[in-house]
Amino acid sequence: MSSTSTPATGGRSFVASLDSGRLRWDRVAPFPAEDPVQRRRADEIVERVGAFVEARIDPEEVDGTAALPDGFVEELRERGFLSLRQSAEIGGHDLSAYGAFRVVTRAVSWSAPVGQLLGVQNGVAPFELARSLPAGAVRDLLEQRITERAIGGWADTELIGQNNSRPALTGYLTEDGSAYLLRGHKTFIGNGPLAELVAVTGLAATGEGEPRIAVFFADTRQPGLTVQAHEFVGAKGLPVGALTFDNLRVPREHVLLVGEENPQAAPQTRAMGIVGRMYSTSGPALAIGRLCLQWSREFVSRRFIDGRNLGEYDLIQRIVATSLADVFATESVLQWSLIGPGLADRWFELVWSMNVSRAANWRIVDQTVSLLGGEGIETARSKRRRGAQPLPVERFFRDARLIRTIGNVDFQVDNITGRQYLARFYGPEADRIGSAATGGEDTLAFAASADLSPANLEHLGALGEETRRFAAATRQLVRRYPDPRELALHEQSLVLISRIASELYTAAVTLARASHLASDDGGASQGLADVYLTEARHRVEALWRRLAPAIAEPDHAKISRDWLAGASFDQLLTH
Repeated sequence: MSSTSTPATGGRSFVASLDSGRLRWDRVAPFPAEDPVQRRRADEIVERVGAFVEARIDPEEVDGTAALPDGFVEELRERGFLSLRQSAEIGGHDLSAYGAFRVVTRAVSWSAPVGQLLGVQNGVAPFELARSLPAGAVRDLLEQRITERAIGGWADTELIGQNNSRPALTGYLTEDGSAYLLRGHKTFIGNGPLAELVAVTGLAATGEGEPRIAVFFADTRQPGLTVQAHEFVGAKGLPVGALTFDNLRVPREHVLLVGEENPQAAPQTRAMGIVGRMYSTSGPALAIGRLCLQWSREFVSRRFIDGRNLGEYDLIQRIVATSLADVFATESVLQWSLIGPGLADRWFELVWSMNVSRAANWRIVDQTVSLLGGEGIETARSKRRRGAQPLPVERFFRDARLIRTIGNVDFQVDNITGRQYLARFYGPEADRIGSAATGGEDTLAFAASADLSPANLEHLGALGEETRRFAAATRQLVRRYPDPRELALHEQSLVLISRIASELYTAAVTLARASHLASDDGGASQGLADVYLTEARHRVEALWRRLAPAIAEPDHAKISRDWLAGASFDQLLTH
């Protein structure tokens, strides 16, 4: 594991609490605040992007045609909206990581494909690498294309999937050694149909020894590239495509080999990669969650049963309150992880923030669809035809389902993150982690400054106990499986470890934000934190039961193998 997992001394970190088993309130609070200058700059661009997108895009038409209007992407380019984080000197807007995230979220609130296009270009595209690469031909290339406001993409996923340790696409060195010829396929590539420069992961076959993993920076204007557009269940109109490389030429100096200038291994670059994925996942998640709150209030306020307003019923109140609390917690983890310097020191927290936001959004949108189902589950067009309020719940429901698969499916992100977190106990960080678990202050010694309600102070104490329980559980797993390769086979345990960690992290950050806002909002945030922590504690207890089940586990492997081999259960298909 790279140093991304080791927080800078005294910096913001929840991993420090998980490692030590002691809740370090001083590493969670005070809650971060945006730099005022950066905030005002982002405010202006959020307003401009919102007004422009609403004026140019009919979201229902885009959903129906699965295409953005002609010339729209060029207008985004001309206004610098494809260069949100780049310097103003080259036509960008010089926004912070969180500022650009806010812009993406605003665009998604009107049109998911537009917002996700902005997210891919300003986060996943290779141009952000220019900030961290050493001087050389690749950085020169990226800086040149940035000044040209080129559209970029990152081609990583292959036809066989995203989770293989070695890619199949291969670059073959030319006879004169001046270039590589790319052969192979990539799929689900954001901006694929539009990209003018694509970073392509693959194997570099030099003719000497085993091919090495590499990143090829390919100019799509070169011959040898075929693009086929995808159409997804949601975000229709989003430019995503499959790329087929048939001897596309990439100059040798535009290739980075793993072990030399590997852009995916550097801590800052790994953080950049997850931030980019958050633009396309957490941005839509937060935007859709906020829309659900608006739709729920509008619907509940005008609906009655036997003369009693819907908002007076216990179940409705619980649905509304938990949705509000989920949005509050989602905002909390995203602000805490994205605001300020030191992103590389918060790599785990960034990943957990992404998956937490996706899970919370799915809870919110699922409840909202059920709530508004009293008026019928149908498209906005259908509602408009019969004179009902044309809320686009159905469209954004599809968009919400899509984001659970972007940047790797949610359960696999948990699997990988759990494995990476525990891998640190076997590597060079093991001694540091072990020493962190001994001695030191009492769990809540740093919490005296927490401005929390009695209910939330009780939650804080419970969180301290759960943090100790987590540290003990991780060490028990490592002792049980002294070979990390054996531990990696127990994927369910890895998923559960990651989900428990993400729940504890979210709980801590949500309490930190409630404390921060205590004197400003009349106690509203305390109530939301109380609702969120109560629900989170129920989820965590359920996760613990799965990690150490009190009942014997069934033989999932046998049932699955028998079915996949066609050996049994075919009667389940009989009509």
